Amino acid sequence: MQNGATRTTLCVINKSGQDIEPHKAYNFEVGYLAKGNHRFYFINPAKKCTLTNRYLYIDGGYGVDVKKGELIKQDSSVGGYGNSESTVTLVEGDAILYCHSYKDRTTGDYIKCANGDITYMSPEDATIELYGLDVEIL
Repeated sequence: MQNGATRTTLCVINKSGQDIEPHKAYNFEVGYLAKGNHRFYFINPAKKCTLTNRYLYIDGGYGVDVKKGELIKQDSSVGGYGNSESTVTLVEGDAILYCHSYKDRTTGDYIKCANGDITYMSPEDATIELYGLDVEIL
């Protein structure tokens, strides 16, 4: 992924033997290399003793924030149409991500990474889980 001619190039190199798709959960090990204007993520098969839940989230929108959970690594490429921001985010364990909308004009998407799956959350459910608040829906 690259936004604009001189922006950071994000590369995901899959050596795991399984298809890597955005918005899915995988059990794997990740190697990382930053070289010049390139960021490489090497996806390798997990060793037998490695049984952690790692989530790789690839977003071609307008940026991602980790609201809850352990961020392992995140890189982005900013620029291009509408100041888009492609992002590769790697988190471990249960996490909640927030995906920004175009120029933050509307509420973005909340993404929940848990139990080996990645799902969308409503803003109300995300608020309750993040802050423990009861949200009244009008």
